[in-house]
Amino acid sequence: MSGRIMGTMRTSAAKKPQYLIENAQDGSLMTLVPAGQFLAGGPEYHEGHCKTFVSYLDAYYLGVTPVTNEQYKRFLDATDQEPPQNDEFGEDAWRAEEFPDEWAQHPVVNVSWEEAEAYCLWANVRLPSELEWEKGARGTDGRMFPWGSHWDVDLCQNDRTRGQDTTCDVWSFPQSASVWGCYQMAGNVWEWCADWFSPGAYKRYARGEFSPPSSGHTRATRGGSWFNAVDQNFRCAYRFSLEPDDRGAHYGFRVARSA
Repeated sequence: MSGRIMGTMRTSAAKKPQYLIENAQDGSLMTLVPAGQFLAGGPEYHEGHCKTFVSYLDAYYLGVTPVTNEQYKRFLDATDQEPPQNDEFGEDAWRAEEFPDEWAQHPVVNVSWEEAEAYCLWANVRLPSELEWEKGARGTDGRMFPWGSHWDVDLCQNDRTRGQDTTCDVWSFPQSASVWGCYQMAGNVWEWCADWFSPGAYKRYARGEFSPPSSGHTRATRGGSWFNAVDQNFRCAYRFSLEPDDRGAHYGFRVARSA
């Protein structure tokens, strides 16, 4: 897949990716998550209901931020897809020559799993697996949240910090970026993953059986959103699921690719 190596990020994040590329098709900035082991899962029901286990992943690239409205407009301009329905702005925003600045860098929402998949096909990328998403958020040391192991309500966009807003700019909260430099791995929007959701998948992984579910009725989502207030929703290991055709004002996605 085409992409160019970037020298520095365009923000002043405390944690900067070591290797950064820009996907040529949609402009996604992607950071390298190196090959190696990490600690996944947890004892709570929504964390896999198993002991934290060691998983190995090959190297891959993960989107530094969720896909934005501005990026999604590129997709719409190039395809015959219908634009998402948003309460904050109307269809004219998607039809305009440029997306309004106020919302351009907010994550796209009201996108189903199928629509996220269509975007990835167009952009020559893919959705991350659950384990890839978790390593991207959690690093290698089993921390609870992208920034560490203690909850801090002020480190992400959630129902207690957002005021009258819903989503926020994807470059917000740089102090809570993951160890790889990924933004918004907690809060702002729930993010679609590639996998079918299986309640027992992590128990199998903990036994060393790492084949992802081959079928199912719902797809995995991760990360929590502006709509949530309970700290467990924002844990790196917290697993949630939605019907593939579900759309909501707090559902979005980020992209990945193999290294």
